[in-house]
Amino acid sequence: MSSPTTRSSRGRLASAYGWVVVAAALLLSSKAAAGAVELLDGVKLAPSDPNTLLLYYRKAGGGMFVSHDGGKSFAMLCNSAIDPSLALHEDSIARVVRDDKTILAGVFDGMWRGDAEACGFVRDAAFTGQWVNGFAIDPHDPTRTYAITSAGGKPNGVFVNDGKSEHWSKLGKLEDLLITTLHVVATSKTGVRIYETVVRGYDVPVPVGGRPQPPTYVIRFSDDLGKTWTEYAFGMTDATIGVLAVDPTDATHIVVGALRDEVLSDGTTAPDDLLYSSAAGKPGSFKTIGHVTELGGITFAPDGRLFYGDREQTTPALYAVAKLGATAKKISSDYKVQCVSYDAQTDKLYVCQDRLFGTADPATGAFSLLFDVTKEDKLVSCGAGSDISAMCEDQFLMGWCGITHYPTTPICEPYGVPGAMFGDAGVDAGAKPAADGG
Repeated sequence: MSSPTTRSSRGRLASAYGWVVVAAALLLSSKAAAGAVELLDGVKLAPSDPNTLLLYYRKAGGGMFVSHDGGKSFAMLCNSAIDPSLALHEDSIARVVRDDKTILAGVFDGMWRGDAEACGFVRDAAFTGQWVNGFAIDPHDPTRTYAITSAGGKPNGVFVNDGKSEHWSKLGKLEDLLITTLHVVATSKTGVRIYETVVRGYDVPVPVGGRPQPPTYVIRFSDDLGKTWTEYAFGMTDATIGVLAVDPTDATHIVVGALRDEVLSDGTTAPDDLLYSSAAGKPGSFKTIGHVTELGGITFAPDGRLFYGDREQTTPALYAVAKLGATAKKISSDYKVQCVSYDAQTDKLYVCQDRLFGTADPATGAFSLLFDVTKEDKLVSCGAGSDISAMCEDQFLMGWCGITHYPTTPICEPYGVPGAMFGDAGVDAGAKPAADGG
């Protein structure tokens, strides 16, 4: 199973070059985000419990939904209930559900750790001041969790937690580079390979009157837990480069995304390219899988089937590839794919589209609804002394429960803004999902 690639992860990739600019922009995002409709952005699955799912959304501060019954019902938590600063940095949050169903959230200035009910979030002091940019679960021991840091101006590296305590150990040495993606895959019954995408040259001074040089994207892997690395520079490119997924049937087969946010002169968006290498990213080994207007997610099934989606509203699609090297097949064009993830435990292909979450038939793409976020009727319950409704009030009033958002959602009733008072101005829970308003 691979983590879905979303716009927020695209932002983490792109910001490796301009992290200072991005950080400043995110500090100003709370007011701007209030006018943008919230959209589902990804799903994380507990490694050993198919009933535990973490579904998260972006825009207007962002947040998550937690299910312990396989997606039949969810409880909602806004980012402000973890910490008000998270609502300002929603596009930089990395998430994972660990084997014990606890939740980790990596942010610009550290890591937050919550319990299995998405309550009791606390900061991990070991990562104070570090941008925790991604997570991975060990393919042999699901209690082991890996994390990467990517703080500008500081050495970064890979860390591992053994699941027996909250202590994180450094793997190998820290280096002056930015790490933008992380994958940990099996190479044998006991061996693992760690893949990273790293950025070098992001901090090279610009000569007076000169132009900034593009960063160098490097794909690298380690078969000895970070003691040594094999590196392949990707070469000149006009895109943001990242390893997006690794074939579970062959650890040398990787999928790389060339992601672009550029608007062309004719008003169209420059397409994203999906490439694959059967030689771990060695230069000259790449071939094209396909193109999408805007990549909405990508995931492998255990048998090597690949699925990915297009989240652009004019070119919505879900694609399937029987195996790397085969022709990509469009199996649906009925809906935008905001995220996609394959659960090996249940043999289910999960998909989210705007505000809807469900499963897709791997052969036909037919969508089966599990959850409509506009029907959410409960917040996460964290016991006495923790009023989640009060902690989310400002964020919800600025976004989720506002006129152009989802005021008919039952969770909005305590705030005195039921959908009926807005008449046609509110978002009808039965209407067509809203377009991706920036």
